[in-house]
Amino acid sequence: MRVFFAACGTLLFSAFVLLAGSGLMFGLLPLRARVDGFSDASIGLLGSAYFVGMLLGCLVAPTMIRSVGHIRVYAAVAALSTAMPLGHALFPEPVAWALMRATSGFCLAVAFAIIESWLNERATNTIRGAVLAFYNIINFGAMAFGQQLMRLYQIEGFQLFSIAAILVAIAAVPVALTRTVAPTPPETVNLRPIWLFRLSPVAFVGCLGVGLVNGAFWSLSPVFVTARGLDTAGVADFFSAVVLGGVIALFPLGRLSDRIDRRIVLAACGAIGAASGLVLALVSAGPSEYWLLLGLAVAFGIGAMPLYAIGGANANDYAQTHELVDVATGLLLVYTLGAICGPLIVSLAMGRFGADALFVFTAVVHLLCAAYALWRITRRAAIDVDDRDPFAPTPRTSPVAAELSPLVHEEGDAEAVAEEPADEHLNAEPVEVR
Repeated sequence: MRVFFAACGTLLFSAFVLLAGSGLMFGLLPLRARVDGFSDASIGLLGSAYFVGMLLGCLVAPTMIRSVGHIRVYAAVAALSTAMPLGHALFPEPVAWALMRATSGFCLAVAFAIIESWLNERATNTIRGAVLAFYNIINFGAMAFGQQLMRLYQIEGFQLFSIAAILVAIAAVPVALTRTVAPTPPETVNLRPIWLFRLSPVAFVGCLGVGLVNGAFWSLSPVFVTARGLDTAGVADFFSAVVLGGVIALFPLGRLSDRIDRRIVLAACGAIGAASGLVLALVSAGPSEYWLLLGLAVAFGIGAMPLYAIGGANANDYAQTHELVDVATGLLLVYTLGAICGPLIVSLAMGRFGADALFVFTAVVHLLCAAYALWRITRRAAIDVDDRDPFAPTPRTSPVAAELSPLVHEEGDAEAVAEEPADEHLNAEPVEVR
């Protein structure tokens, strides 16, 4: 691990800073949009546009990287990503913001494909599990950290947009200056939705549901929180509480799913997410019930955040080793399609029924996912515990993240990076891109 961190510590730092900037924008934009007079439908459009861009970035990243190389592509998307927050501050118009959010989603998907390609190349089989766990912690921690940055300035000013731009610019430096040898370009995304549904209907439906819920949550929960009378700091704390719930539950529930039918764990998560969401929608908690809101947010995170990873583990149980990347890629794109639709559906509902419609929607979707998982238990026997692969959660950043999983690589296939001295990676000559 020391060799890996010596070679890739700066790349992990880049991923953290990039995600922090993304987390800041997820919290800031709905609040600033409200200040600038955007409708609920327009705010929902911003969330959907981001995931449209993310989907496009996942599809075209391999082609771009093969065409001009990792560093040049990263420099290009970093420049675009830096410009987008500043553009939001200068042009407060719904259509302009939607285009800029789509561009941000595209750029971040490509950037993470590049970072994860390097991480995958440097990780050996013996440390892949630890690397994947640490990378998940970085994802959670960075999003929470980015939300807390909203406390620094008033949302009416330009300063928070500038901070987001600064973070993206800083994230580009470690990649642009790395002397680590460029990795093999990622493979083109292989989409097989019918095959994926037949392989694991529960994972397919579950990840689609998670996309619907998470897309709506990340895009519109600031509107819900402010409607309850909380300020910007309250929005940051609410987001962070949900992330904390995910951190608390992810690995314990994942390990539990290694021991019992994963669909039971999926149903339990769906039930927790539905119950906590329904209470959030129905209980009129405001600033005086601040800790109640945060407690419910933690409960929501416990139910909602692990669903994607456990669904992916369920699909992996039925896949061959050479199919695991296709499984992870397919589930990510199913999730993204759900995340495109979720904000649009919920924003229209919020415009008619009020901000509480957000968590009514999440409760309904979670309940349907739980019911479907229980129904599938009656239709198909679970794989024997001894025949399952261990739980290995894949981040929802790019299809390349799937290759970080130790399940994808058979023993002895990875390069023996751990046996090489760290300075050989750090001092390697940069690859010339022609």
